[in-house]
Amino acid sequence: MTEKAKLLSVEYNRVSMQMNEIFYKGFTDNEIIQFEILLNKILKNLTESE
Repeated sequence: MTEKAKLLSVEYNRVSMQMNEIFYKGFTDNEIIQFEILLNKILKNLTESE
């Protein structure tokens, strides 16, 4: 990985963590897990219907 790519990766991870904090604000850990399970089911359904 190039130095530029490494720096971009660090920045991407930082922004991603900030977005998760905003997105999941007020959710319990269990709610986050359930939500992500449901999203994965939706993604699977969409992928299978292609």
